[in-house]
Amino acid sequence: MSEFIKHIANTVFRMHQEPFSKEWDLELNEIMDSGRIIETSDCTITYMHKGNAISVWTANRWYSFGHLVRVNGKDVGKKFQNRPRFKTMLKLWSAYSTAHDNFQNAEFKKLFN
Repeated sequence: MSEFIKHIANTVFRMHQEPFSKEWDLELNEIMDSGRIIETSDCTITYMHKGNAISVWTANRWYSFGHLVRVNGKDVGKKFQNRPRFKTMLKLWSAYSTAHDNFQNAEFKKLFN
C-alpha cells in the first residue's frame, strides 16, 4: 500500500523524472513477457529480447524508474527515456528483485566451488 502512496505523491507533485509513455509501457511489457533476463546490476536489469540486449533502469523507485537505458550496450538518448505505468513498474520491480537475488546467490556459491 505504501508503494501506491509514494507513486500517487510523485504523480501529484510532479516528481517523476521521466514522462509517461503508453508506447514504452506496451514495449516494456512485451520485453518482460517474452524476453529473457540475462543480467542485473545495482541499477539495471538487462533482457535479451529479439536478439537485442535491452537495459532498463531499476533504481530510484518510483521517482526515476523503468526507463530505457541501453540497447546492445549503447546508451540511448534522453528522448527515449520514458516511464511505464505504475502497474508495469511493480511488475518490473518484482522481476528485478527475484533475478537480482538469484544472480547474487549464484555468484556467492561460485566463491566456494
